[in-house]
Amino acid sequence: MFHGRYGLDALSRAMIWCALALSVPTLFIQHGSAARYVLSGLTTVILILALLRAFSRNFAARQSELYRFSHIERNIGAFFARARDSLRSGRNEFEERRKYKHLTCPQCMQKLRVPRGKGKLRVTCTRCGNKFNAKS
Repeated sequence: MFHGRYGLDALSRAMIWCALALSVPTLFIQHGSAARYVLSGLTTVILILALLRAFSRNFAARQSELYRFSHIERNIGAFFARARDSLRSGRNEFEERRKYKHLTCPQCMQKLRVPRGKGKLRVTCTRCGNKFNAKS
């Protein structure tokens, strides 16, 4: 059936799950309302696009779409991983950025943290001992 076709990949499966998630609220929306028609139409369009991708013979275009989807998915995953790690460590990232300025040692690229609002400081790198001036 799929001989010579692209088939289902991660993007197609994500589209199908998205359509499924969008179809659930339509069960609870009153018949004849505009919101139900919009959700139903959107669900149908997403499912049709997922099926068109699966039956496509244009492998290069589908792989390009999958690459872009994977890149976006990775960025979103990294954002939530950072947020989770920030919550687990007990530090609020916004508080951290408000109280401290983050610098990079010009010699060894070690990340350093100095208090904000102290003017010009003489910073000593904890890794290599390099001393340099920085504004906090």
